[in-house]
Amino acid sequence: MIKRDDMTFPPEEYERRIAELRERIAQRHLDAVVISDPENIMYLTDYQTTGYSFFQALVVPLEKEPFMITRALEESNVIARTWVDLTRPYPDTGDAMQMLVDALREFGLANKRIGYERNSYFFPAYHQDVIHTTLKDGKLLDCFGIVEEGRICKSDVEIELMKKAAGFGAICLNYCEMEDFVYNYKGKITAVNCKDHNTGKTFEVEGRTFVSATGPWVDKLRKKDESMNNKHLHLTKGVHLVFPKEKLPVHQSLYFDVPDGRMIFAIPRGRVTYVGTTDTNYSGSLDRVVATKADIKYLLDAVNGTFPDINLTEEDIESSWAGLRPLIHEDEKDTSELSRKDETFISKSGLISIAGGKLTGCRKMAQRVNETVSKRLKEKFGKTYDESRTQHIALTSHAMRNTQEVEDYQNYLEQELDFMQIDNAAFKAWYLVSTYGKQTDIIKNKINSHTNIIKF
Repeated sequence: MIKRDDMTFPPEEYERRIAELRERIAQRHLDAVVISDPENIMYLTDYQTTGYSFFQALVVPLEKEPFMITRALEESNVIARTWVDLTRPYPDTGDAMQMLVDALREFGLANKRIGYERNSYFFPAYHQDVIHTTLKDGKLLDCFGIVEEGRICKSDVEIELMKKAAGFGAICLNYCEMEDFVYNYKGKITAVNCKDHNTGKTFEVEGRTFVSATGPWVDKLRKKDESMNNKHLHLTKGVHLVFPKEKLPVHQSLYFDVPDGRMIFAIPRGRVTYVGTTDTNYSGSLDRVVATKADIKYLLDAVNGTFPDINLTEEDIESSWAGLRPLIHEDEKDTSELSRKDETFISKSGLISIAGGKLTGCRKMAQRVNETVSKRLKEKFGKTYDESRTQHIALTSHAMRNTQEVEDYQNYLEQELDFMQIDNAAFKAWYLVSTYGKQTDIIKNKINSHTNIIKF
């Protein structure tokens, strides 16, 4: 693995992702996996390309160095932007599947147990047929979701990023609604009218450039700006259910198939288990997105079909939540087939809108928007800005170095909370540490002040 300092995350983050993937490879008794979904490739390597029509794959062996199958014209992109050191390119007129087969043979994997993303939109059936008929000595097994198992375990990066941005001078406003754009005589946006819903006051925010990163509301602002074009959002809804752990006692995250071909996950977290998610077209209110009876029945049937001895009912549901995916509409494509790739729209008024994408690529999306803003400011005002350096900025100032340090701090906190006569101290210590890290000290000190307990 090449040690680089110019990727979205530091090298240690990608090493962690590969190491955790290999743990899941071992758990499934595989020798290697072939990852073909672009989002998963980016998650593991930071590689992104617009050439999705050409086959590409990252092969991750259980022990040896990973390697990339890529089109020859994009090999330089792999070398320039990722930690991947081994590439096997094929020409546009060549056979990508044959290159994959040859590479598997070259690295001693042709007679091994190989996992592949069977449901990947970017690894179609006719490609899979070639592999199945060519690698006769090996065994090909579906491992769809093996990378997502790592991706779905999120940290509180978004909150930490905002806190860090505030430390660098950003003004972060909550419960503040943008109501209207303000234009100059040339039709360019110069300010926005805002309303603070905490105080009821309205005010104007001026700026040189305006970015709309509003998710499902992107089109609403584009209509207000009168800048809609042939591109528009296609909203889909995802629902999760929460069960008490004793009702669904899984001990590790898992995926399972449902009759309609989708994959559902069950994730244990503390005293509960999360189950999700759905993926249905949505055209209702953006301000109230909820789990419906149909959503609940779908997920209950999925769980009970997989775990027939559980027999969960609506009464077992502790809570639920629902959210929207702001995807880019594509004619004649099913919801599951829509690309999760983000796109940027720039209107005549200067409004920059970012839409599509997924949470796992949020920092890369932000980087591209920043690059767009910098370019426009240079064109308008002749001002040049340094390249983004966020990958070199630690998001939290109290990072813990290893698992042992986390466990020691959690044990210490449990003793402190128990001394403070806090109920269920063990669970609350885990929850606080897993959510806030060592910044839990701030919360603990506030508890001290409110309960008039002298520092121990």
